[in-house]
Amino acid sequence: MMRRIIIALLGTLLAITSQAFIVPTTCSPFSSAASSRATSFSLGIFGDSSGSGILSNLFGSKDPGPKTVLEIKASDVKVGALRFLLNIYLVGEQNNPQPKSWLTRQGDSGDLMIYYADGTGMLSLELQEYSIKAVRYGENPSLQYKLQESVLLHSILDELHNVAFGVEDIDEGKRLLQLKDDTVISKAREKLPARKA
Repeated sequence: MMRRIIIALLGTLLAITSQAFIVPTTCSPFSSAASSRATSFSLGIFGDSSGSGILSNLFGSKDPGPKTVLEIKASDVKVGALRFLLNIYLVGEQNNPQPKSWLTRQGDSGDLMIYYADGTGMLSLELQEYSIKAVRYGENPSLQYKLQESVLLHSILDELHNVAFGVEDIDEGKRLLQLKDDTVISKAREKLPARKA
């Protein structure tokens, strides 16, 4: 009986509104169209772009969008060369903790998009001339994704530290990553949820 009432109420609400239905278009992280991000058309009943709507107020609103998980300010980043190096590094990490856990693709804007096998989240590494950002995409990433993301970010920070400070035979001005001091990476590491083992 209650189920019929809810269905009737939702049918009435849909009939009252004159807007189109939501049409989500998401891409599988392991498909050939992995370079596009998830998009959807908003319906006023469920919430508009400001997050207000009849049902969104009833059931709560969604995650507001991408979340910057990590940001490193740098003196200089040689974007193309560092992106290439990190892409090769991430190919070596794609089978951690198990085979086919991660998949890396380069996005249209040059960022490295790293997908986790369960499909609940995606990490984007955005390299710019004076900064490196790790941005999480996904409405509701799983706990497993968040844990493995943190482990991966710790290993990426290790690699960035090696690039910035572990190559003594290369002049500092010619290194792919130049940081103001070596505490930048340790401060970024402290913001990650899981600590390095």
